[in-house]
Amino acid sequence: MNLAASSAARNCFKRRNRRRPGRFSAFVFVYLQPQQRDSAVADRLSLLREVEEIHLVDQDDCLLLKVAVQDPEALASFLRGPVKGCPGVDRTRTMSVLRTVKKRPELVIS
Repeated sequence: MNLAASSAARNCFKRRNRRRPGRFSAFVFVYLQPQQRDSAVADRLSLLREVEEIHLVDQDDCLLLKVAVQDPEALASFLRGPVKGCPGVDRTRTMSVLRTVKKRPELVIS
């Protein structure tokens, strides 16, 4: 493949794989250090603007966050900085959202 064809192939790939600007979502399991209260850590993490949701899950000493950032690099910086630097956080495990199949607005249950 010549240089021009290679460049055209890269440009085609970039066009097909563009994400909506300014929106990269991920789910982050936040594992807490021993003896940490999940509500105290959740309160601290809730102050971060990138955090859209925080869930207490049935895994021991674990929170599940839904976060939205600009791009994968911003996600890496966010995890290394404010999340892992938050008192009480031991480690994280992240799952990036490739595509949202269904998203429902808030459901009102009466």
